[in-house]
Amino acid sequence: MQSYGDAPPPYPGINVQPSAPTIVTSKGDYQGVPVYELGSNNAPVYGQTTYPVSPSMMQPSQTIIRPGNIQVGHNPVHCICPQCHQQIVSRVDYESGSFAWLMCLLLTVIGCIPCCIIPFCASSCQDVTHSCPNCSALIGRRKIL
Repeated sequence: MQSYGDAPPPYPGINVQPSAPTIVTSKGDYQGVPVYELGSNNAPVYGQTTYPVSPSMMQPSQTIIRPGNIQVGHNPVHCICPQCHQQIVSRVDYESGSFAWLMCLLLTVIGCIPCCIIPFCASSCQDVTHSCPNCSALIGRRKIL
């Protein structure tokens, strides 16, 4: 009878060789984080790739904010205001543009005079202006035509 502390017997026909213990060696520090390598005699660890790091890559990155770089649509967008540099959700204002007037004219020409005010009520036919709720700076504008 086997006790629970013993290893189970091998399957028939399989030769089991005892494996060598895994050796972990220290390779120093990288920006305050210890780096270790698995294996013996500093053998490479497969599946990992190391790249040389230049000093310019180790400097903190700068965030460059350019106005007009934000893609806007009909819905409010989460962005950084180019004026006050705060993280915001833009305020959306709808205004009648050339597409709304063109649709009104088209509905009038085809004889739907009572329906010609629909483009002025539908937000999908109007131009959209995005602005900052903190400083009221213009973030972007989406025109249909």
